[in-house]
Amino acid sequence: GDAAGAPTAAASGARFAFGKGAAWISRFRSSGASGSRSRGAIRSCRELRVYREACDLAVELFRAAQGFPREEGGALAGPLRSAAREVTARIIDGWASRRDRAAFAWHLAEGIVLVRKIEAWLALAARCGYLDAAAHGSLRARSSALGQGLRALRESVVRGPQRWALPAAG
Repeated sequence: GDAAGAPTAAASGARFAFGKGAAWISRFRSSGASGSRSRGAIRSCRELRVYREACDLAVELFRAAQGFPREEGGALAGPLRSAAREVTARIIDGWASRRDRAAFAWHLAEGIVLVRKIEAWLALAARCGYLDAAAHGSLRARSSALGQGLRALRESVVRGPQRWALPAAG
């Protein structure tokens, strides 16, 4: 757990763990056939770890929602799938608007809100018996870690160096 007593992603069994913002921002590019990797400029939001992890979580949530009973009628599965899609969309939108750091940060904050909704819907799915304890715990840990990563990236955008600001379009 952390200093406040909350379990960390690693302690709760998450497949991935996130450190400070730099881990979310870092990007590695393969250089040639040797397979060596080097840091380079981030050219696409798809190179952000937080984006890749959001996509991975979305796929897992889609698969989990497929197992919900038919009589559920999509009342829970629909919003869960929608929020999973929208987290990745907020990262894409933020990246596209990164000329304006406030807009980039706003989109990331919207992603954080969506992760909280995912966590709430996961809890409801578990209470309804649609997810067993192991599946719920795993998805909850992954969504919590994703929220932590989004918060770290947002903090980097808000307080970090000017690297997020692009020159004004000319």
